[in-house]
Amino acid sequence: MNNNKAFFSNQTFYINGERYTTRVYYADSAAFKDALIGYTPKPASYRDSPFFALEAWHNNNQNQGFAYYTYGKDGSINMFTYVNENKVYQTTDEGKTWQDITPNEK
Repeated sequence: MNNNKAFFSNQTFYINGERYTTRVYYADSAAFKDALIGYTPKPASYRDSPFFALEAWHNNNQNQGFAYYTYGKDGSINMFTYVNENKVYQTTDEGKTWQDITPNEK
């Protein structure tokens, strides 16, 4: 999990009843952790992911954005963020509730 292969392709999850399938990165991985320093989630494509240039191989058919997560002290998922070209969603309770954290563009 601490390398540039710390991602899972074709992962499916639901946000407010809508199904998403995307690549999910383990953001606490040694290879990806630094990519989040100074990163503010905003709508972006998979190719604009802060992890894209660092990952071991690319999924050229990926068109549903990307997601990343971190673990809490008890081994549960502490934070899960999903980004696509239009929205940014985040959950801190393992998907029970989701917040739309898309920044307001002014």
